[in-house]
Amino acid sequence: MGAASEAARLRQDPAPFASLYPVRSPPLRASLLALVAFALLAPGRVSAERVSVEPEGERWPVWPTEITRAAEPLIAAGDEPIPESQRLEALQNLRPFATPLVEKVILDALIDPSPALRREALQACSRREIKACVAPARTIWRGGGTDLSSRLYALRVILLEPTAAHVDLILAALRDPAEILRVEAARLLGATVLPDAEGPRVRAALVAKLADPAPEVRRAVAGALGLLGASEATLVLTRMLDDPDPQVRRDAAEALGMLDDPRALPTLIRAIERGDEVFVARALLDGLARHPGEEVDRRLLDLLDAPPRGLTSKTIAQAIGGRASVSPALLDGLLLRLREPSLLDNALDALLRLGDQAVAAIEGALARGVEPEVAIELERLLAARRLPSAAPPPQVRTPADDDRRGWERALDRGRMDERLLAAAALAERAPGWLGAAIGGALARVEPGGARPWLLALARMPGPPRDLLLWARVQAIAEDPGLPIDLRGLAIAALGRAPARALARLGDALDHLAGDSSAGIRSAVALARAGDPEALPLLDALLGDPSPRVRAAAALALKLRPARLKSPITARLALMSLDDEDGRVRAIAAWAGEATPSTSEPPALARRQADTAGEDGWMAVEGPQGPLLVPALSGGGLTWALLPAPGLAAVEAPALGGRESSEWLE
Repeated sequence: MGAASEAARLRQDPAPFASLYPVRSPPLRASLLALVAFALLAPGRVSAERVSVEPEGERWPVWPTEITRAAEPLIAAGDEPIPESQRLEALQNLRPFATPLVEKVILDALIDPSPALRREALQACSRREIKACVAPARTIWRGGGTDLSSRLYALRVILLEPTAAHVDLILAALRDPAEILRVEAARLLGATVLPDAEGPRVRAALVAKLADPAPEVRRAVAGALGLLGASEATLVLTRMLDDPDPQVRRDAAEALGMLDDPRALPTLIRAIERGDEVFVARALLDGLARHPGEEVDRRLLDLLDAPPRGLTSKTIAQAIGGRASVSPALLDGLLLRLREPSLLDNALDALLRLGDQAVAAIEGALARGVEPEVAIELERLLAARRLPSAAPPPQVRTPADDDRRGWERALDRGRMDERLLAAAALAERAPGWLGAAIGGALARVEPGGARPWLLALARMPGPPRDLLLWARVQAIAEDPGLPIDLRGLAIAALGRAPARALARLGDALDHLAGDSSAGIRSAVALARAGDPEALPLLDALLGDPSPRVRAAAALALKLRPARLKSPITARLALMSLDDEDGRVRAIAAWAGEATPSTSEPPALARRQADTAGEDGWMAVEGPQGPLLVPALSGGGLTWALLPAPGLAAVEAPALGGRESSEWLE
């Protein structure tokens, strides 16, 4: 039977898994075995941490009745009424679960007699963007006796469908006697993508509300007009720069800056020169600096010479430096002001912020000749533009095999990426003194300096049997205050520990499989590759909520005994077709064919760390094509210790700088 056909059969009958392990759960999301194991190993910690970090609406149940039990106070039937507090708590407990699973409960809560429950349900509808809530929300909005907070949240839900009728409701709310509803209506009109046909009347209604007696409403309306790009509001907004409320003046200035309408320039300039509160003056300055043109450049230079009330030369220089395009007159003016001691620092700051726009003017000034002290500052500015865009590639120092002190210096000093690569080279040579040197290093260095020694320990053949050494490694792996990449190296090293040492330490890796960090759980999965006793745990991690963990477990299960080939192959084949993450599907398809376990140390795939390696994955080349595998970043490198053979690192695209990538066997 082929893998695909076997996977298809398992959709109807998952029973073959039951013959492999006594306790099994359907492979829907996460294994019951993992839940029980983690709860026993870390009582009171795993569930609280895992729930707290789960985004709303993304969790799927661990067992089929989990949602039913959580929602029981909301759906229970009987003569005894369920207290409001219990019903509200039940609705809040449903937040992590996926929307299709809880939508019906949320809709039922919208007609609950409790205002608190209806508010919670309306908020859930808004956050999850459940369009089925629109009709009940409309009923709540129109209900005469409804409390204000429920009507406010109902507005948000109604605009999930911005039809003409619903826009009419929001415009009516813009005229409501309740100030809070007028504010919310204005904000919603500015933040919602409305049909083009509704734009003119919405903007006209907002312009009319700039005369609202409530300052908070005027503020919300000004912000909405700016977001909508309502150029017809420019002249009205300029009059708002004289509003008695300074917060309104600031929001009007910010809106004018977003509109970028030249008709506002004269009023902006007058308002700046008049002076105002600091936060208002800065908003006015930002609005002015958004406008292009030589006239604006000249005004900014005048302001730099004599800052009005609310502004300083420093803030004006920052505004000049942020301009998208500047004229030669502004650059010449800044160069002239370098001769004024009181303006020198701020003029230099503006030139530095302008970047490449100022280079030609600076070079021209140096060619014409300037005062020696000014020339020094200008040379510094040019030097700052010539800084290398990336660090030079690491240089690996490889002393002679018997030079223990030389290797210790290579692993203890210098750039961390160079030290890590030296550690990888040392592990390949594996001199007889290496085990003792690692034990001594872990006793003397701070945890952050242990990275190279842990890498050497993870990759050396025949790891030492020193129980004290492994206890120190375990302490690093279990310390939640340490960086994830450092703990990941310690976990990889623990995966190479002798079985007797692991047993004496209390099965630390099984305990860490319940950690709240996906990076730690994926490191545990890779560390347990090739261990027959770890197969139940790896199988459980195939149902982990994190794609990184599922991918690591599938990768680790590439190494498995032949007797388990059929059921494991079927599970991986099912994942290769059904998993929600394409990276996991690709690894599961590759790992479907079993490879016998090996005692060889894991191979190291690495590249210089950059933004391409910060998301927990890196590219490698497999026999059937490229794969993305779980990785960690730290110490200047993005790396993965991969137990499965047949993979080779690939060049990752450089992002604005040099990058190296290679495979150390």
